[in-house]
Amino acid sequence: MTQSQSNTHSMLAEKAETPLLQPVPAAESQSAKDDSTPVRKKKSFRGTRPYLPYPLSIKSLPARRVFGREMFRSLGALFTIDVVLAVVADQKMSTTLMDVVRGKIDKLKAEMSADMAQVDELMTSCGIVEEVRYSDPFEAEVRVYSPEARVVLNLLSEMDKLIRKVDVLWLSGEMDSSNRSNINFQWQNKLIKLGRSIVNDARRAMKAAHSKGKAEEIAALLKEYAVTDDDSDVKDPQTLASLLGKSDAEHKKLDDEYLATVKA
Repeated sequence: MTQSQSNTHSMLAEKAETPLLQPVPAAESQSAKDDSTPVRKKKSFRGTRPYLPYPLSIKSLPARRVFGREMFRSLGALFTIDVVLAVVADQKMSTTLMDVVRGKIDKLKAEMSADMAQVDELMTSCGIVEEVRYSDPFEAEVRVYSPEARVVLNLLSEMDKLIRKVDVLWLSGEMDSSNRSNINFQWQNKLIKLGRSIVNDARRAMKAAHSKGKAEEIAALLKEYAVTDDDSDVKDPQTLASLLGKSDAEHKKLDDEYLATVKA
């Protein structure tokens, strides 16, 4: 055996005697684990809600203003009345309040139908059949969490359709600017006031539930339904807890300031 072969055999023998995986003392192993393994924070429970997607397409500026100013608060309030109140208060209270809200919506739908009929009649008499185009139409998928939410979104879509017909008449020279502005502002104001009314109804009902000792139950339910003030999904900014934060006067001041800016 050569000197080189002897050295090679010696190295292999040493490796064979040394185990590849050596046990680590218990204390050292625990210390290494503590130093290297990050402590995972327990995630808070996030529930889930069923919804249907609503493909919303609005083109007129007044309809876009209503959507941006009041629509999501209104949809959140409807969920509060139809779902949350039914659990934390009682079904009768929820049903009674929802009947009141439906009455307000139905009244506005009837007024909308009447104005739409007048505009259609004027368009027919003027022989106008074309549709107006807009430079910056708006489309979004809105999540419908309660049956009445779809009704309100349909009402907004109908308002947009009415304003588009008014714009056709105006651009065709069949309606003056003053009448057009009045109709636009009137319907924008009506839908914003409807939304504010729904929000206030929900907020008062929630406060009544709080006063009856339901605060913890409400908080737990909002958490279960994944409704919190830190929701960041643009399709779902229905932060129901924020409905309890402002007084009637504060809500009215915000809305009046906004409407004054729009009217100006």
